[in-house]
Amino acid sequence: MTDTVTGHAQTGTDSTSAELTGFRKGAFGLYRVLIALYTLVVVVQIFLAGLGIYGADGAPTDDDASSTLDPHRFVGHILTQPVALLILIVALIARPGRKIISLTVALFVLGIVQVALGIAGEGTPFLGGLHAVNAILVLGLAATLTVKANPGLRRTV
Repeated sequence: MTDTVTGHAQTGTDSTSAELTGFRKGAFGLYRVLIALYTLVVVVQIFLAGLGIYGADGAPTDDDASSTLDPHRFVGHILTQPVALLILIVALIARPGRKIISLTVALFVLGIVQVALGIAGEGTPFLGGLHAVNAILVLGLAATLTVKANPGLRRTV
């Protein structure tokens, strides 16, 4: 059977969506670009967190109000709210199949959790630790979606 999203032979993927044509095909092309960029920016976001934690002078900071974390906070709020919502809307328009849509919804929800953990972590170190763990989940899910949406990225074993 052929995958309706990629045109490649299916290997246990969702086959419930109709063939992508016209507007839906264009929307899925946009989804592919957005999810790949999102994944890349999550990596940048992790870098900004490390940079912020070690401060501008290279000395670790434990000051939650430190301005060295401002770039991390700014990018995080852009990623988890407007960009993640845009990616979800584009996925719903493209309707590439239940699996990709479900995982994109999960990514959006993890983004909301990420913001909540970041805010709560400023007063509760345990929740701050979960903020870091959730970031790994966000990166893994975003990378998975990038590969699912861009089958040319898959390697054969």
